[in-house]
Amino acid sequence: GRACLEKHIHGNLSAIAFTGLGQYFLSSVNTTQAGGAATWCGRTACEDCVPPEGSVAVLDESGLAQYGVRPGYERLGSAAFFARDRSVLGVWIETEKRMVLPPAIDKPAAGAVADWQYAQWHVKVSLFSGAFSVRHLVYLHWLISNSLVQGMRGHLQPGHPVRRLIWPFTYKTIAINDA
Repeated sequence: GRACLEKHIHGNLSAIAFTGLGQYFLSSVNTTQAGGAATWCGRTACEDCVPPEGSVAVLDESGLAQYGVRPGYERLGSAAFFARDRSVLGVWIETEKRMVLPPAIDKPAAGAVADWQYAQWHVKVSLFSGAFSVRHLVYLHWLISNSLVQGMRGHLQPGHPVRRLIWPFTYKTIAINDA
């Protein structure tokens, strides 16, 4: 449908966040805390990050800003804030400690459209890099699958029913993780 076209062809940030990979990482924004500070589950954005008015959801990958990159590459780490209608209200770029808001539709300021496109690109790259490198490679391959294989091989006999049940899920795990 339309959401699929927007997500995969046009790279629409809202479509990615609500119907794509981002839906796994979305959190609700809670602004009812004492002192007015906004919170959300898994917050990695610094205290300077104040969600735009009307924010109800956030896609926060700001924690990636702590990791260095090779010279010539940009550091990752940003958070996108969404309204109830799923529109993007703003993007926090952690490394620059600034909130980028959508440009005015009727008369955008010079450079505002390019800045907004850059901010959305920053969120998409942070989302996909964080999902692949941290969650997929580290958690799935190195921690979970290695632990499962070591436990299965170290504590269950080859004919054990649980080992036979787990085997299809760990097939070639050692070879893949060794690559």
